[in-house]
Amino acid sequence: MAEAPLRSGKSFRILSFLLLLLLAWLLGQEGVPVEDGPELLTVARLGGTNHPPGMPLLSLLCRASWVLLGQGGLRVLFALMAAASLWLLSDGRGLPGLILAAGVLLLPEARERLLQWDAYGPLFLLFAAGYRFRRADALLAGLLTGLAMAVHPMGILLALLWVSRRTPPLKALCGILLGLSIYLALPLYSAAGAVVDWGSPSRLGSFFRQVSAGGYREVYGPQMGGQALRPLAKHAIVLGKMLWPVLGAMTAIGLVAFIRRHWGIAARLGALLVAEGLFVWLVNPMAAGTSQTGVLALAARPVVDETALAARPNRPVVVLDAPRHLGNVGAAVRVAAAADAAGVVVVGEVDPWQPAAVRGAAGLQFALPCLRVDAATCFDRPLVGFDAGGAPLAARAVAPASALVFGSERHGLTPATRRAVDRLVALPMRRGVSSLNLATAVAAALYTVAPPATPPDAA
Repeated sequence: MAEAPLRSGKSFRILSFLLLLLLAWLLGQEGVPVEDGPELLTVARLGGTNHPPGMPLLSLLCRASWVLLGQGGLRVLFALMAAASLWLLSDGRGLPGLILAAGVLLLPEARERLLQWDAYGPLFLLFAAGYRFRRADALLAGLLTGLAMAVHPMGILLALLWVSRRTPPLKALCGILLGLSIYLALPLYSAAGAVVDWGSPSRLGSFFRQVSAGGYREVYGPQMGGQALRPLAKHAIVLGKMLWPVLGAMTAIGLVAFIRRHWGIAARLGALLVAEGLFVWLVNPMAAGTSQTGVLALAARPVVDETALAARPNRPVVVLDAPRHLGNVGAAVRVAAAADAAGVVVVGEVDPWQPAAVRGAAGLQFALPCLRVDAATCFDRPLVGFDAGGAPLAARAVAPASALVFGSERHGLTPATRRAVDRLVALPMRRGVSSLNLATAVAAALYTVAPPATPPDAA
């Protein structure tokens, strides 16, 4: 009887949480962050959002931590989330539960995931809450799942812990939508000048693409969903290092007893591990870890408008009409900078300053004016559209001061832009070849219309 207060007393519960919080803070990340840490640090200090799909809940938490606590806010935030997660899972287990929770924090692999400035910490907290309250009202369970999805698309897997035949679908859906409603803050970030243009919920197609796994694919392209076994194996190794205390010989008997006594929740946890592995394998292999460069840079985006294009009236302007792939946009910017173009203008929803485009351009957006406009009718230059049905392009056939307009690889020029151009030309290609990569077409056109002057010291 004397042990009851130690197991479930209010004072012990509060003390155990404070001890876990102190331990998490002492073990917390410091110095130059890795993976998505630099981005979170920028968001915390300056506001805005993360890369697609935005992770709006994580962005808001990071910003709030900086506003309230300054430079140490992120360390406190992730320590608080890690402590809360482990406390939810160990609460009611007395001193052994507290020792096990502290032991998890001391494991290098677990500590790295829980305290690293990334989506893992808040996801683990919401999954821990989902497990703790799995028998609660479907509205609350749905809300936790929606909030988890507002941290990372993998949050949808939380539903595996609570969905059953008896779950009221309408209440669960309302809870999920309530949690997901935080995504509506993203267009407000855009209106406030955030780097990523999140568009508007009124344009459902583009908005959904940005805030779903489609946003990942636009940023990371070939790294996504290649069904390669290497990321899955790497992820399994990481999980093994995190779970070895549970799977080791010292606790094997207890694990078997748990499965026999609580086979239902054990099956759900096993299904969750399998589903997470499939998510890593088929959707987001980068969840298994990425290589780091060890370089962190912070730069201010220059304010550029159409008047900047007039600074070099004798050089061509590259106009990209409704491109879809951010990597192609970045490659086109890189080519335009190398060919000494007057600037790059993107027509449509894609912003040439999105992180993936900046990466694809090797940062050369800072070397020439780059901006986004709604229509290709705002230039005081001849508009020359590139289209397979145009006249063959020849040297000196197009004025160097023209605006060269390129459509997307799949759809070409949009109808509105096609009506706006003054003439159509085509890059000569052998029979059987229908199109070129966007950046390749831009390079061929620029070096034909207005090749850059050779510097005096060029070899």
